[in-house]
Amino acid sequence: MVRLHRWVGLGIALFLAITGLTGSILAYREPLDRWLNPDLFDVEPVSFRRPLPVGEMAQRIERALPQAEPFYLPLSTSAGENVVVLMKPRQSHPAPLGFDQAFFDPYDGKLLATRNTGGSLFDRRSTMGFIYKLHRQLALPVVWGTSILGLVSILWTLDSFTGLALTFPSRGNGAGRKSWWARWKTAWTFKRGASSSRRVLDLHRAGSLWLWGMLLIFAWSSVMLTAEPVYRAVMTRFVTFDEPRRALPVVPERDRDMRLDWGDALAAGRKALPEAARRFDFTSQGETELVRDRNRNLYIYYVRSNRDIRDDSGSTGLFIDGTTGRLITVSLPTKAGAAGNAFTQWMYGLHLAQVFGAPYRLFVMLFGLAITGLSVTGIILWWRKRRAHRIGEKRRRIRKTSMASFRRDVYAPE
Repeated sequence: MVRLHRWVGLGIALFLAITGLTGSILAYREPLDRWLNPDLFDVEPVSFRRPLPVGEMAQRIERALPQAEPFYLPLSTSAGENVVVLMKPRQSHPAPLGFDQAFFDPYDGKLLATRNTGGSLFDRRSTMGFIYKLHRQLALPVVWGTSILGLVSILWTLDSFTGLALTFPSRGNGAGRKSWWARWKTAWTFKRGASSSRRVLDLHRAGSLWLWGMLLIFAWSSVMLTAEPVYRAVMTRFVTFDEPRRALPVVPERDRDMRLDWGDALAAGRKALPEAARRFDFTSQGETELVRDRNRNLYIYYVRSNRDIRDDSGSTGLFIDGTTGRLITVSLPTKAGAAGNAFTQWMYGLHLAQVFGAPYRLFVMLFGLAITGLSVTGIILWWRKRRAHRIGEKRRRIRKTSMASFRRDVYAPE
């Protein structure tokens, strides 16, 4: 177990240090992005003008960027905020766009700017996006980056249990004189006046113990984000999921008929909301966003409801048929008989700092630094033991050589 923890830990330490440090920054991704790019997000409020309706705004977006199409439109922007739209290449223009986000004036629909969020670390337009890309896929192509971090996440989860087991006291460590709990207590403490080597050990061991529950949560939620098939394969053995978007089939391209535009879809969602709330037993607290899913020939009208867990936006979704406007089904973040929905929402919320408000966001920022620190102390411990082992081996070779020489001198024939 010691060897397993040592070599697995060394294998994932650099990746955990990178993701821990970037995750600490990303806990404040949105405010930092707004601070770096106030011209992209903020607009002077106009008291005598109202923001454009969603349908008209969508038309102006598509006219301004004919080579692209929006697949996400916010429905609840605050006064003084521009409309931020996520974009992708239009099927008739498959060439790369060079941007994935566009900003529009909410009052006249004027295009203000576009940006590639994963561009350069040294361009303030894309600094936070690049940090996110580094955190999410090591700034590599998505297949390579997520595959590497998926493996790291799985090993991190398993290594969490190995590391915990190694803190347990051995049978010979004072057994018979103290209880097992009394002997384990030593692993949770920092020894005063200790040598630098012991301080590093205490930081690594005691720090990991005090944070072990959150380390396991972040390790397993990382599996969810980067190795989702593994997460599903394990979780479906224990809990049930009810996620309509996964269950609905992809419609063949020849059969797609997105007859509804954005305005029609929003109207259909608003019309279906009261009956859906009654039927599925939830209370709407305001609409948040509208998403277009061409692959399934539908729109998803998201609202925030009393079934939501995360703070960022609404996760209660009404699925609207893109051809007829009828309500297909409703996706609920918490639902009786589907504990997997709530568990996944909690994993997202805890990992992305989207629960418990500002105090937890601060905790996640500090926790990311702690993960980096635990990775660094693990490397230091290995390096010091390796150096001590080499010194010991060298001394043994010297003693062995000296003894052999002594024997030759003493017993050599005259």
